Amino acid sequence: MFKNEKISAQQLFLLVFGQSIAMFIVIGQFAAQNVGRDTWISLLVAFFAGAGFGYIIYKLGQLYPEQTILEYMPRIWGKIGAQVINIIFII
Repeated sequence: MFKNEKISAQQLFLLVFGQSIAMFIVIGQFAAQNVGRDTWISLLVAFFAGAGFGYIIYKLGQLYPEQTILEYMPRIWGKIGAQVINIIFII
């Protein structure tokens, strides 16, 4: 049914960036009710953190175009470090 298809680095970046925007909207309402006027600061920091994370994934996807993120993490972080990061990424 499914072939061994992979998404491109651009598609992954847009996925992470879109998720950041969605979380910005969803969490924004909750935070505004509990934090008050200074909500925008925490949301802005969270947005840029998510965008930065997406950019890092995008650049790594360009460096290792034929591998998935789970495949190239051992090259970057070593075997144990990659396992920890991959578990966090999957969760």
